[in-house]
Amino acid sequence: MLLVKTRVDRSPIHGVGLFAAQPIAKGTKIWEMHAIIDVAIDPADLEQLPEPALSLIKRLAYLDRSSNKYILSTDGAQYMNHADESNIRDDVAVRDIAEGEELTENYAYEYEL
Repeated sequence: MLLVKTRVDRSPIHGVGLFAAQPIAKGTKIWEMHAIIDVAIDPADLEQLPEPALSLIKRLAYLDRSSNKYILSTDGAQYMNHADESNIRDDVAVRDIAEGEELTENYAYEYEL
């Protein structure tokens, strides 16, 4: 569940991205798991899905290393793009983020697809 105001818009990084809709101070928690907004899916459960649904989950969800479950967010968090020098790490802003700036994570550090 996103904990800051955001918007989904066109991204110069990759088609669509997630952008700050407010200034975000360094150290602000950006996201946390919430069962009403976010779905945790056991990888074994994916085997029963038809290919179109499986492709959708693998495109929009990520594999959380600590739980070994795919996490599918329904509030726009799935549109956060990769950047080697990301402004989010461990779901916290690593520096001040200006309103309108794209929110990014380093996928190699955060999770694996």
